[in-house]
Amino acid sequence: MGKFTCIADITKANKALGHHFFDGDTLQCFDSVIEPYVYGGSYFLTSEHFHPSESNLQSLHPSKWTIRRARPNGSIETVNGFQHYASVEEAAHDVSIISGDTPGAVVYLLCFDTPVWGTTRHYVGYTARPLQDRIKEHASGRGNKISKQAKARDIGFTISHIEVFKDRTEARKRELEIKRNSHYDKLCSRCGGS
Repeated sequence: MGKFTCIADITKANKALGHHFFDGDTLQCFDSVIEPYVYGGSYFLTSEHFHPSESNLQSLHPSKWTIRRARPNGSIETVNGFQHYASVEEAAHDVSIISGDTPGAVVYLLCFDTPVWGTTRHYVGYTARPLQDRIKEHASGRGNKISKQAKARDIGFTISHIEVFKDRTEARKRELEIKRNSHYDKLCSRCGGS
């Protein structure tokens, strides 16, 4: 599997794993909405309402949007942070570029499950191709030295930060800026960054 044509296909694969992402009780508990469109064969959008207190429903916060990626086996991962987007339009714009459905470029930060060498736990890169194609290269150990070392040591990673740009020139500038500053953990959603 790996390329999904609809949410029903993703739901089926997720349930086959014994996961409950799409169960009615789960969706109701989080007051979730799942947009029906699948971008690039694996990405989709969700929205959840935040209820700070069940006794104070007047304090219901507006919906925020999250980009999700269905892995080929049906497991679901969050891309670019939970509830990162204030509107569905903003999320749809970014996911269409991330998935390769619309031309653009993406700067991304990988966070490895453990340090790959020394204290090195992050990699920042950019691509003007569909992000999932570049991520497959990293997962197979191709593309750079850190991915090769991580693959050899069986160290997994997640995409912990994404920024979307109109073209590769803007993306490359931002990639270099992040590398010069080298404070990856401040951008990393796993390590406590924003």
